[in-house]
Amino acid sequence: MLTLVKNVTLTGTTTIGGKTVERHTATINSENPSEMTLNIGIKVNKALSEANLEACRAERNEFEDAAYALKNEMVAAQTETTEE
Repeated sequence: MLTLVKNVTLTGTTTIGGKTVERHTATINSENPSEMTLNIGIKVNKALSEANLEACRAERNEFEDAAYALKNEMVAAQTETTEE
């Protein structure tokens, strides 16, 4: 039996000097937004990532904050819908 799940995916890319250094994704289940999968700091260019550790770390944190903000927004919207 086929089960379909609708997800929202947030993606981010850390670039330095025009080069992609890291990729980030957050996948949130649309039907149950409390379910979120994070993949943060997937290194595309390890040398640049290590040479710019502080900048990469700051962008990882920024992405994580954005992902949780979206998740919280979706949970709140779902709660409002079920209360009506």
